[in-house]
Amino acid sequence: MRLSELERKLNELLEMNVVNWKSIEDRMDFLNDLKLKLEQSQKKVQFKQFQKFIKALNHPARVLILLAINNGIKCPCELEFLTKLGQATVSHHLNLLEEGGLILKDREGKWTLLSPVENTIFKEVFPNTLNLTNKTDM
Repeated sequence: MRLSELERKLNELLEMNVVNWKSIEDRMDFLNDLKLKLEQSQKKVQFKQFQKFIKALNHPARVLILLAINNGIKCPCELEFLTKLGQATVSHHLNLLEEGGLILKDREGKWTLLSPVENTIFKEVFPNTLNLTNKTDM
């Protein structure tokens, strides 16, 4: 957006009395400062890891896969059955979940065994959706 267009829109908001800032200049100073801080934060490791975390949860199949793993699924072959997705697609989703810090993949010979990462924000945000099975069902 061009600066003149932004200033025009900010002026409209100011005239409508729907904002709590006092002048366009103050708001532009705030926006420029925020823009600089956002650009700096993108370079930090935590920001990049947070982006990977959000990306990992940004697909319905990955959320289902994560729920399945949190309910005892250990093998990608079981995920293929549960999701009706092909091996390559399941593998892609698992890689993104691992990069996002939500699951662990352990190699045991020719097998890849899956486990959830403990203490993830996912468990805090969705505590009631994690236990879909009785422990005796496993």
